[in-house]
Amino acid sequence: LGELPCSSSLAHPPAIERKKVDTASPNSASSRPCHRLTPSMSALVVALSLATVAPEGRVSTRREHSRHAPRRESPSAGYYGSVALAGALSCSVTHSLVVPIDVVKIRMQTDASLAGPRAAVAAVMAGAPCQCLGSRIRPFFNGVGATSAGYLLQGAAKFGGYELFKRSALAALHERGERGAAFARQFALPIMLTSAACAEVVASAALCPLEVLKLRLQTDPALASLGLRRGALSLARHEGAAVFFKGFVPIALRQVPYT
Repeated sequence: LGELPCSSSLAHPPAIERKKVDTASPNSASSRPCHRLTPSMSALVVALSLATVAPEGRVSTRREHSRHAPRRESPSAGYYGSVALAGALSCSVTHSLVVPIDVVKIRMQTDASLAGPRAAVAAVMAGAPCQCLGSRIRPFFNGVGATSAGYLLQGAAKFGGYELFKRSALAALHERGERGAAFARQFALPIMLTSAACAEVVASAALCPLEVLKLRLQTDPALASLGLRRGALSLARHEGAAVFFKGFVPIALRQVPYT
């Protein structure tokens, strides 16, 4: 190790060393703190480095990852069937429950002599064949069969069609590679809105014939006495099949925005 310096040399260090100490500034490189990686950070860096290395030792790119990544499997027909069934039941049940309100509304719209909802309710009950409780309640459910069947079809086409159109559009974009996937991510909301609108146009076409039949049953007592099936046949015989699609555009304009 050599001899220890004497006390005089410790008390009076060389001039060049004293100059280095005196001129050192706090911002110099020697005075800056050394930022070292902690063990956990080092392990993370190593793990990320190993994750991006291909089996042959090459560094894999993002395109290679996307090419070798497993593709998403498209939903089965059972999935679309379940969605359509759920939509059919929800729409059919909810619209059937509010048929009495619809009957009162239509009565107020077609009879200018009625002063308000109470007068419309009284007018509907007065049209019953007898004054027993069942006969007085039955007119409020006039057209419930057409409503139930119409919205059964409409709900199935709306919810099932939305899932079908949306997933088909997204799958077609992802098939175009990274550019298509980026477009799908950027315009996800417009794609979903367009899919819903297309599905509702189809659903409105399925609803329109039964909606026309429901309105005729609610406003024509003679036609209502025939029932749903015979009333539809009578309407087609006298006015033609085109009568069932009268008012399709207003129905679609009413259904598409809230869908």
